Amino acid sequence: MLHMHIVYEDEVSRAVIERLLGAFPESMSIAMRHPAHGFGNIKSNMAKYNAASQHIPFLVLTDLDASPCAPELISDWLPGQKAPLMLFRIAVREVESWLIADREGFSDFLGISSTNITRNPDALPDPKAEVFRLVRKSRSRSLKEDILPAAQSRVGPGYNDALPKFIRNGWNAESARKHSPSLDKALLALAEYANRHESLS
Repeated sequence: MLHMHIVYEDEVSRAVIERLLGAFPESMSIAMRHPAHGFGNIKSNMAKYNAASQHIPFLVLTDLDASPCAPELISDWLPGQKAPLMLFRIAVREVESWLIADREGFSDFLGISSTNITRNPDALPDPKAEVFRLVRKSRSRSLKEDILPAAQSRVGPGYNDALPKFIRNGWNAESARKHSPSLDKALLALAEYANRHESLS
């Protein structure tokens, strides 16, 4: 069993990592959680995480956001040699695109038709904004109150509770990977990582 240290931007990313690792129950478990509270803290600590992952399994998940492409972000944040136990994955352009990619699951969650949901969420310039657009179509007042931002807030007061609840109870990563190349690559990388380091189990 690989006892993973996980690094993530927020509670939505944390819930996603937990579900992804849950697909490998015989190979990986979570040893420690490292909430970064934003991509800036992940970037500034990548050298430390990379050094630690010479001996400790690390999974780091961040959003691509405005960076041109994942390889450029990786070379910027990890300019040297990647440690053997470092698994660094990037959601294009935000982890919310991975949620939207489960078209049936996300539409059921909101109570809207799946025809409202794009088949190419990795191409969205602002996946959070797309989540808000879709939530506004929902008839659920509680979801709107939880998720939609008010005043100067970036997200609603229950955003980091409502979406993780969907991830834990309704999100289907296998369905979502069909519509999100970055999620598909993440799952393939996890499977390869588990196989490569099976001797550490």
